[in-house]
Amino acid sequence: MSAGIRLTLYAAVLLAVFTAAYGAGSAFIPDSRVESWMQDVEQDHHEKEGA
Repeated sequence: MSAGIRLTLYAAVLLAVFTAAYGAGSAFIPDSRVESWMQDVEQDHHEKEGA
């Protein structure tokens, strides 16, 4: 197998893994949890700016 084919196959597998991880995250983590995390990050950011 040539290097070009191996690199293409590696990139395709890597893309599939990241796509599956993104899909699993979207399926298993509710939007309310994400909103809560975002609010915590914003609150921490504002607290550090004020310090």
